[in-house]
Amino acid sequence: MSALILAYFAYGWWSQPPVVSYDNLRYVELLMTAVSSRNSAQVTKVESVIAERHRTGALSDIELDPLQEIIAKARAEDWEQAHRQCFALAEAQQGRRRPRDERP
Repeated sequence: MSALILAYFAYGWWSQPPVVSYDNLRYVELLMTAVSSRNSAQVTKVESVIAERHRTGALSDIELDPLQEIIAKARAEDWEQAHRQCFALAEAQQGRRRPRDERP
């Protein structure tokens, strides 16, 4: 029984979206706005900014992965699923710890 409880909490821990740094939270918001409005052109703009931030090292691979998943859903016009994933990523940022050198 205790193994099942441990497995449940481990799954919850590892399945949680990653922490996004303060400097990148606005891109989660911009993507959510683009997805909510079902605006493909806006998704493309956010995608290019995200790609540039990743190229320069301002956005980590761990932060990039869920954003790319959302963008792929939006490109496939699976707007509902893209919105759910975006909302889950944004919601997961609440109350999360970030490195001390980053400030809002």
